[in-house]
Amino acid sequence: MIVGPLIPPGVGPVIVGMIIGCLMTRWIAPWALRLLAAFIQLTVAVLATVMVLPEFHLSTVSRRRDRDPPQFAYDYGAAVGWMALLIHRVVGWLLRGAARVLHAIPVAVVAVVAGVVTIAWLLDLISL
Repeated sequence: MIVGPLIPPGVGPVIVGMIIGCLMTRWIAPWALRLLAAFIQLTVAVLATVMVLPEFHLSTVSRRRDRDPPQFAYDYGAAVGWMALLIHRVVGWLLRGAARVLHAIPVAVVAVVAGVVTIAWLLDLISL
């Protein structure tokens, strides 16, 4: 006859904490970082498009009147495009790199850290 619980008290929450830590670090956080990178890059592209519309209008009006657009229009479009490309690359490099780093952390390391944090939380050593 077994008397008492099969799993000692406190072990269940530690196991749940380890599972949640592994899921967050290995799958959810990298996915969220890649999604955030794509959203920011799309937003930058849309903003750059909106910012170039006045230059496009000026160039179109100038060409309809058989004139060359002013050099400022070319320079403005090039500057907006350069900044959009730079932001697109930096955001992709940073966020996708962070996602790769998180995914590369060994599961055992994540499980141990998550277990220690869960135990510290259960003992009221830290508050989350």
